[in-house]
Amino acid sequence: MAAEGPVGSIGRASGDLPHRSSWIDGLIRTIDRLPIPAWAFYLLLLAGVGFGINGILWIGGDYPPGQFQPAESGYAGYSVYMLALMHYLNGVAGAKIESFRPALGRSAPEYERLRYELTTLPARQAALAGLAGVTITAVLFAIDQLDAAADTLHPAVLAGRFVVEGLTLGLLAVLIYHTMHQLALVSRIHALASRIDLFDPAPLYAFSNLTARTGIGLVLLVAYGFLIDPVINVVAVVLTGLVLGVAAAAFVLPLRGMHDRIVVEKERLQLQADSRFKATLADLHRSVDERDLSVADGLNKTLASLQLEREALARIPTWPWQAATFRGFVSALLVPLVLWLIIRGLERFV
Repeated sequence: MAAEGPVGSIGRASGDLPHRSSWIDGLIRTIDRLPIPAWAFYLLLLAGVGFGINGILWIGGDYPPGQFQPAESGYAGYSVYMLALMHYLNGVAGAKIESFRPALGRSAPEYERLRYELTTLPARQAALAGLAGVTITAVLFAIDQLDAAADTLHPAVLAGRFVVEGLTLGLLAVLIYHTMHQLALVSRIHALASRIDLFDPAPLYAFSNLTARTGIGLVLLVAYGFLIDPVINVVAVVLTGLVLGVAAAAFVLPLRGMHDRIVVEKERLQLQADSRFKATLADLHRSVDERDLSVADGLNKTLASLQLEREALARIPTWPWQAATFRGFVSALLVPLVLWLIIRGLERFV
């Protein structure tokens, strides 16, 4: 159901747009309006959250005030990274749908609607995702604190830990929804394309950059976890394998529909080329049978040209990505393995 009202900073959408923008989009817009670059804001936010985590440790008496703990501070990176990743992927999505536009063949209003959907989360679903993350945090937090005799902890420590953990799981839930929403729309936009030109593949390959970077973003999240908590056990291995599988699916599955359409178009062109080659070959045979060799030279040249066309069509790839994009994604999948090997190597010297 479409929302009503003009587009505004509070997330209301006009009647021709499919949904109100979410709280996460409002936050991203606010960051974009700041007088400093977004990367500078995220660095400041990282420092602020890290300081807050250390403050909780100081209040709880775990460490003396002013003594920063790098390992504990590292947990600040999770929430900041996930917010920055969604911000980054929205920018990539906006650029890639513009690159895909020649293949889309839609009117300007239809294009703007699709672009809005691709770069903006629905308010209700995003709110529910964030709430689900906070609710899970509350349940886990309550169980953990009951086991740890929570009445002995300072109330400020309890509140601080809940805020940090709730923010992290809430953003993780929104990131999961953001990934599902955005990549499902990639599949839908591919299905709407009206111009599949195999000799102008750049638009067809556009969204592979988005799906690859989404998968790489998930892989880097796991790699970051290795860096701040280099414990390797069965659980870590299973979770890493699961995330790598999800990352691979995030890269490939949204492109499957375009792959199928490229296959169909390639087969159509190949059938046409084969038909022309067969017809030209029949003309050559006819000229030979009739002893009319005046057209033989021209027919031979035509056959050679048609054969080159058939060979060119055969070489056209059917998966909508550049070779460099695929190689970069596969290389990223190896990052956790490389870190694992480095950690195991360092353990021998400790």
